[in-house]
Amino acid sequence: MRRSLPVLTTAVACGIGVLPGAPARAAAPPATATLTLFADQPSVTAGTRVRLSGVLRSTTPGGVVFPVAGETVEIDDLATAGQDGIEAVTRTDGSYAVTTPVRESAVFQAGLVLDGEEVRSSRARVRVLARAVLHDFKVAYSPARKVKASGRLTLGAGDGDPAAMSVALQYSPDGRRKWRTVTSGRPGRQGALRFGPFTHAPGWWRLRFAGGERFAPSVSAVRKAWRWKTSFGGVSFTPRRLKVGKKITVTGVLYRTGPKSPKRRPYPRQKLAVIFFCAGSWRIAATGRTDAEGRFRFKAGTWCDARYQVVFDGTAQGDTLRAYSKPVEINTTGRPALP
Repeated sequence: MRRSLPVLTTAVACGIGVLPGAPARAAAPPATATLTLFADQPSVTAGTRVRLSGVLRSTTPGGVVFPVAGETVEIDDLATAGQDGIEAVTRTDGSYAVTTPVRESAVFQAGLVLDGEEVRSSRARVRVLARAVLHDFKVAYSPARKVKASGRLTLGAGDGDPAAMSVALQYSPDGRRKWRTVTSGRPGRQGALRFGPFTHAPGWWRLRFAGGERFAPSVSAVRKAWRWKTSFGGVSFTPRRLKVGKKITVTGVLYRTGPKSPKRRPYPRQKLAVIFFCAGSWRIAATGRTDAEGRFRFKAGTWCDARYQVVFDGTAQGDTLRAYSKPVEINTTGRPALP
């Protein structure tokens, strides 16, 4: 009796499997695959390498999402016919990525066949902007701290009006960071740019074009425009009151300071002038040079009651700023020698 139980059980089981009217078993619904694609730069200049990336996932009928690894995804440029696609293999997290140079505007789409079904991503567009070039950039910096700059903007692709674009003139104290816009303007004929003159501290300069809907951003070469800062120290005029025609003694020290260091250093062997204001105009009372320690000692004549100053007018090499000492009133006795 015990040996017949398995047979009976099997028979019952088999009988149940063939009962009239029982539904047949159906295959489980397939999982749904999704594929994404993104470009890290929507607008580039020709030849720029663009990173294309995405994720391949599958979703079960119960709503469980899991990554699909080890599948080969092909990325095609729909804007260019006849070219082979770019292949990438999904990682364990379902992601994939590839970089490629883009020389013409492109429309990328990724796809693959998974379990007999074709899966495609949405489209990722990358636009190639026409080139803009800032060139012939020059900066002049006068001893009076006046800046003048010029340059030229040329737009590529043979279209676009440079006069409709805005270009910024930017300044940096060290030429590497902290760039800020000092002024901006629009190009004139044939893209010519001119700025200034205006007063500014010494430093480094560049032109910057921010780009536009059709044109790529552009930055010019960096130009250094600075001079040594100069100043006077310990200036003395003696005596302050004397007879017309007598001479006063003018002494002091000329210093120069670099644009990056606050420390003053004596400025040797530089030409100076003692000037005075009398009878409605400035005149020269004496000239001379500083010694090896930047010191000077002049004898200057007197012609009337006047305001005196020492002036350093910069160097012939154009690498220093102009400097003036504080004005000093000199009073005279006797008949003025100037009308």
